[in-house]
Amino acid sequence: NDALSLKDFRDESEIAESLREITPFKGERDSRSATRWRQQVEDECDHLASPIVTFYYAKRCCDPDVWKKLWFEDTRSITRSYPAYSKAVSVVWDRAGRFDSQATKELLLIDWVNLKQRRNESSAGFASRLTSLRNERVLLGMAPGDDETKAIFRRGLKSPKLALWALDRTHLDVNQFISKV
Repeated sequence: NDALSLKDFRDESEIAESLREITPFKGERDSRSATRWRQQVEDECDHLASPIVTFYYAKRCCDPDVWKKLWFEDTRSITRSYPAYSKAVSVVWDRAGRFDSQATKELLLIDWVNLKQRRNESSAGFASRLTSLRNERVLLGMAPGDDETKAIFRRGLKSPKLALWALDRTHLDVNQFISKV
């Protein structure tokens, strides 16, 4: 019998309540893709290796109206077991993936090509935003090439001197390039 005791189950579901909260996923109204939200949830939960924690943490980090679209079954019908919750998590991720429409991908591309360093943003902060957008493109199967990433980064820098300096370093690996600049 795979079922957890009620106490063990409650302990695991309470762990989901104790994890750092991320911005709730708002479906089509969210600036993140569903894939990015899933990645954020998994980043917080994966080290615990519990589909129960992942399920309840995903629920906690999701707008209640959107959650109803991701999980419309009664949670009490899920057997208190890891296999049952693994299956439930897979269903949630599958349904969430449907939010990643062509429009989502187009908005991500628009953000990518218009990426610019903000007025009071450090170069490191800008590099972090670029890396985050790049990772999201990878997750959505739209990975940009290294040369494209370097060009977007260089073109988005506030300082023309720094952009010119970076031009002389485009031979570097993309991660080295970003960290050097």
